[in-house]
Amino acid sequence: MANKKKHHPKKSVNGEPNPQLKQSQASGSEQSVGDSLIEYNQPKSSPYESPTISIQIGQRTYRFPKCYIQNYPQFSTPYLFEPPFILSGVDEEVGHTVVHFLCTGKYETLRTASEPGTSKMAIEYRRSMLVYQAAREYDLYDLETYAKKYIEMFGESMSIFDRMEAAREIYSKLPQNETWLASYINKQLQIAFSLDTNIFQREDFYDGVGKDPIFDKAVMRMVVDIYSEVLSRQVTEAAPEEGVAEEGTAEDCAVEDGAVENGAVEDGAV
Repeated sequence: MANKKKHHPKKSVNGEPNPQLKQSQASGSEQSVGDSLIEYNQPKSSPYESPTISIQIGQRTYRFPKCYIQNYPQFSTPYLFEPPFILSGVDEEVGHTVVHFLCTGKYETLRTASEPGTSKMAIEYRRSMLVYQAAREYDLYDLETYAKKYIEMFGESMSIFDRMEAAREIYSKLPQNETWLASYINKQLQIAFSLDTNIFQREDFYDGVGKDPIFDKAVMRMVVDIYSEVLSRQVTEAAPEEGVAEEGTAEDCAVEDGAVENGAVEDGAV
């Protein structure tokens, strides 16, 4: 059996342990312990040293390090760094939200004074819709997820009429392959109808009709489908009852016929 080689620490020329190796091992151990204690991010370079770019959204101009936007291939256009780069698909109301997302990956809106007659929830719901449209326009999938979350969250405290008004503002601006918003609106209409079967006859429901024919057509189709489903259900539920009624009539006739026959027999017997 071959003898196992024994591990001998490297020694210096004079036969003593190598002090550089010992120092290196100690340094590595200290670095490992230090890394475990540091809970914040430590990038290899500072993004704030990179050149800045200017992005114009509406009448506002935003400036930030260009390294942030390089994370998104959809913005890698030749004219990106020729100021100002215009994001025409973003509403000025949510310009800060989109830029903040590009820089941090997080969702944020600016605090504004409440408008008379408009709740804070209504403002944020409308903003969520505008952010959703921007996210779909520029394929910002994580921002789209944020927008969906807040549309659903703030929408719970909104009337169906306010939800329709906010959706109308962005509906025809969305890509042709859009499906989520239509599904969301349809679900809200179904819920509203289940709570109030006269909801589609209310005057408020028709406020804003004519502003966007594409949206109006989509909503009317949803309303027709809801009514059709209700009528179909009523017909289906009524069918068994009619069958039971027909069976009952047949049985009554049989009983009457039997009674007549019995009467005839009795008369003959007499």
